[in-house]
Amino acid sequence: MKEWLWCAMLLVGAGACAGVSAEAPLLIAPGQSRDATVAALQHHEFCRPKHPPAAVETYPRCDRPGSEDGDAWVQAEYREDQLVELRRFERYTSAAVASSRWNQLVAAYGEHAPISEAARAAYRAKRKLPAGVKRWVAVQWKDAICAIFLLTPASDEAPALLENVIR
Repeated sequence: MKEWLWCAMLLVGAGACAGVSAEAPLLIAPGQSRDATVAALQHHEFCRPKHPPAAVETYPRCDRPGSEDGDAWVQAEYREDQLVELRRFERYTSAAVASSRWNQLVAAYGEHAPISEAARAAYRAKRKLPAGVKRWVAVQWKDAICAIFLLTPASDEAPALLENVIR
């Protein structure tokens, strides 16, 4: 089965089990096409940018009714129209809400793959840790490494959470 189709089916299932799909883990594997990535991100309620395709694109949250506790956006990095890296940033006004959301994401990822020191070591071998890390975990999912960081925001505009999916 094609990777993007399996991923889309997984995302539909994750959304059905976890409630709102916008809150589900970004189980979107690097290596898939830009079109497949955009479709998967739309399922997560992140909208396609209103500019021509670029090497790094930022996907804002789609308009949703009601109020939210924070703000979120995704950056996708592409090389030759293939997804290389995905980053979801989340910003909250309360450290308690950010910590609760981090715990929620960690538990959700743990349902798909074991949280492990091996995954953390693999991530550290490929990337530097972001500034302000309070806590972090990583999982190996398929041939991707998914890391979830709880951050100390440097300002009110800085994110409190980072979810990073790399190959």
